[in-house]
Amino acid sequence: MVSIPLMRSSGVIPLELWLLANGRPTAGILAKAGLPTSPSSVPNRLVSLHAYMRVIGRLSETEGPDFGVRLATREAFLQLGVPARAMLGSRTIREAVMRNASTLHHHNSHAFMLVTPASGGVEVSETLQVAETALAHHQALQYVAGLVNCLGLFAMGRPLPMRLRIFPHPALGVDHLKPCFGDHVEPLAQRTFRMWIADEVLDTALPWEPAEDLPSGIGVGSASHPGLADSARILIAGMVADGAATIDGLAQRAARSRRTLQRQLAAEGTSFARLLDSVRADLALASLYGSDDSICAISRSLGYRTPSSLTRAVRRWSEANPRQIRKQHRAE
Repeated sequence: MVSIPLMRSSGVIPLELWLLANGRPTAGILAKAGLPTSPSSVPNRLVSLHAYMRVIGRLSETEGPDFGVRLATREAFLQLGVPARAMLGSRTIREAVMRNASTLHHHNSHAFMLVTPASGGVEVSETLQVAETALAHHQALQYVAGLVNCLGLFAMGRPLPMRLRIFPHPALGVDHLKPCFGDHVEPLAQRTFRMWIADEVLDTALPWEPAEDLPSGIGVGSASHPGLADSARILIAGMVADGAATIDGLAQRAARSRRTLQRQLAAEGTSFARLLDSVRADLALASLYGSDDSICAISRSLGYRTPSSLTRAVRRWSEANPRQIRKQHRAE
């Protein structure tokens, strides 16, 4: 199935925190990358995994080859949404790692974490099934490894004792990661990381009372593998919310050329224009039913140039004008 890789906006919060702490033009950098300008305000929104990997890859060229792992602080860990809630509901490092692996599909559609027994401990591995540059993969993988490493910082006040094999920086290898993970860091040819952790470390207690368990329906549902049209529609909804829904913006987030994206959407019997119209219909009707916003304000929020454009669209969707729909709903 052709789809656009997605992740929760909460996964971008560590980058947001770093940009703010270091005086960078946060909103501009995130908007240019195709990400929400304030991911902490919309933590459950599904965003482009391509966009996130590309921006941390680009920033590493100026901020240093260990940029990804430097994003993985204890403060950032606590902001991760589903992964944080899974691990905060755990009593030991072992339980935290297992729960993170089992709930990751709620957070990221194309990241796969496995935890398997391996000679006196377990091997934790993660693979990102995304066609991105070697630099972007290296940064994203060290970021995730750094978040796992935070369990050691919480439980023992020091990095997690481990042996790490990881896809290397395309020019610098892995030596730049040794100050973060220790001397047992080796390159791995595959675009993944494999982290061995000993049993005695895994059974270390975490310094918190486990939070309540994850509810059965987390936030806005799973991030796992929606088809192309569905994943495109999700991103279009976010673009409408941010005020700039264009096919070129969608192509950027999908890591495709405009022509390729148009062809693939056509193969699924749809188009950017149809998806945008569908998103606007849902958002417009939800606003008319559930808010007191003026027709003018709703029109602006959906990217229409004039209220009359919204009125014509609503008539097309429902054979009634916005005021009639709102009046009928309130009378029910």
